[in-house]
Amino acid sequence: MPSLALTKITLLSESKNLLTAIESESWQEYVALNSMFQQHLSEAIEEYKHALDDTLKELARDNDQIQELVKCKQQSLLEESKADFKRLKQLKAYVTPAE
Repeated sequence: MPSLALTKITLLSESKNLLTAIESESWQEYVALNSMFQQHLSEAIEEYKHALDDTLKELARDNDQIQELVKCKQQSLLEESKADFKRLKQLKAYVTPAE
């Protein structure tokens, strides 16, 4: 079993890697990293419980940042989709003969 200090460093490192993957829009990397992180986090909580309280606060801050970045990207994709739909609708109206 890894020590408490090593566990904390590992969790924080993995959390920062998740944040970096989201920032660079590396979605597949994020999914792969997140799966491993969730397993490590679960094991660490089971093993160390309250000894991780400060680390969990930092992980929660990282998670908040990740969620905000994902939300911004979703909004951006929605806006792009709406713009594409509008352009398609205009093109269709242009090429479709009026009745």
